Amino acid sequence: MSASLNKTIQNLHQIVSVQSKKDTHVEKLNVSQFIDSTLKLLDVVISESKATIINKINPKLYIYYNSAYLESIMQNLISNAIKYKHPDRNPLVVITSQFSNGNIIFKFSDNGLGIDLEKYGQDIFELYKTFHHNKDAEGVGLYLIKNQIESFGGKISIESEVNVGTTFTVVINNKKGKFS
Repeated sequence: MSASLNKTIQNLHQIVSVQSKKDTHVEKLNVSQFIDSTLKLLDVVISESKATIINKINPKLYIYYNSAYLESIMQNLISNAIKYKHPDRNPLVVITSQFSNGNIIFKFSDNGLGIDLEKYGQDIFELYKTFHHNKDAEGVGLYLIKNQIESFGGKISIESEVNVGTTFTVVINNKKGKFS
């Protein structure tokens, strides 16, 4: 019981910390390197689940963003894709990017369980909402990264089909002067 309470307090502290930092430090970051370092952090999980992660991000792509937030976003979306894998196939995650109107659009697509958006769509990014019976599900990660993305004027959306997979689309403004 006390471990659960402690975890809840840690989660809430992290959320309040994101919501209270309006003037967060921004720096020029190499996105592909961030993904590679995230994959190293998740190496054991990736190996144990026999996941394949395809990083299609241009190695020369840079973004002006907060490094802790970018790491959190990448880690949450990749680890969720593995955590909610389909039981009949090894996880496959494909990460892509494109430019549009001064924004970088990232897509994180997987072949996992998928989410019934008609049933749960309005709750996807809500705190403590879970949609599968996974013992590790806490309902904090998507809420947290949505706040991190929106704190820099970005957006996150989801497309999903049950038993087919999920794609999260993250739109981030990449104008240097906007937040620095």
